[in-house]
Amino acid sequence: LTQPLPPLPFVPEAARAILVTGTGSSAAHAALLAHLLADGLGLPARHVPLGSRVAAPPRRRDTALIVFSQGLSPNARLALH
Repeated sequence: LTQPLPPLPFVPEAARAILVTGTGSSAAHAALLAHLLADGLGLPARHVPLGSRVAAPPRRRDTALIVFSQGLSPNARLALH
């Protein structure tokens, strides 16, 4: 990298949970990131299937959601509602 990365929109250490999801082939990238955050950095991250966000209770302010998608497909939008 030639330039520093922009700051994250949340403080990872302050998160109660970091939920990582993706649709299609992006689900594998989401699972890998959740693994690296949890096992590599000790953060409270876990991979969740995209459909689990549809029936889940509303997210709390101390929960981060990371969505992997190649473009913002209609399926990926489910996680954002």
